[in-house]
Amino acid sequence: MRDKKLIAAICCLFLWLNMSVSAQRDDLLDLTKERGKVTTSRGESRSGSIGGVTHQNSRPATPPLRFSLVSLDKQQYELSERFVYEISIENIGNQPFLLPWEPDKGKIEPKSPSTQAGLRRMSLFLVIEELNGNAVFGAQDIYGSDSVSRSLKKLNPGHKVRVRVPGGWYLGSEDMYKRVLPLLPRSFNVKAKLRLVDHTKSDIEQYEPLISNSWPVELRKRT
Repeated sequence: MRDKKLIAAICCLFLWLNMSVSAQRDDLLDLTKERGKVTTSRGESRSGSIGGVTHQNSRPATPPLRFSLVSLDKQQYELSERFVYEISIENIGNQPFLLPWEPDKGKIEPKSPSTQAGLRRMSLFLVIEELNGNAVFGAQDIYGSDSVSRSLKKLNPGHKVRVRVPGGWYLGSEDMYKRVLPLLPRSFNVKAKLRLVDHTKSDIEQYEPLISNSWPVELRKRT
């Protein structure tokens, strides 16, 4: 009898551990392992939620989210070196919030403007505080649609998700290189930024961009 109870308890423990690990995987979107088509953009992004927002041409609302830069894989980099950063998004409101959860635009993008209702997009990227946001690094768009299964992540109040994003320290323009190279090596304050926009049938609903805490990063010239 005791053996049966012990076996039952062990089975329950393994089941709980399996469910816990599965939930943790579901709460992490690791774009460093995505094999689908990944798109990057410096432009405005489109995303949305269940909660209230404001319409285009009115003042955007602040989304009920806590947005944090959790980590960078290193503290020192050379220009053009690849990196990975991780952010977290926590729902601090009292209603569920929908986040885009599909990095492949081809799976989400509507075939025509008439089917654009419900299209959402979230943009993540890093900025260097000392450069006044003039350079963008590790930009990634993530998409979602009400009509595409599993493309939206329902974030309940008090819950948190993480996104791991690859990128590179590319300054992008000759003017920016001329501006930054004489400063190197130097430590900069790096922050993550999040933008959400939601395309509806008749308008575009959007939020104020969210800016994370800062992380110190030292950039060096390529050797």
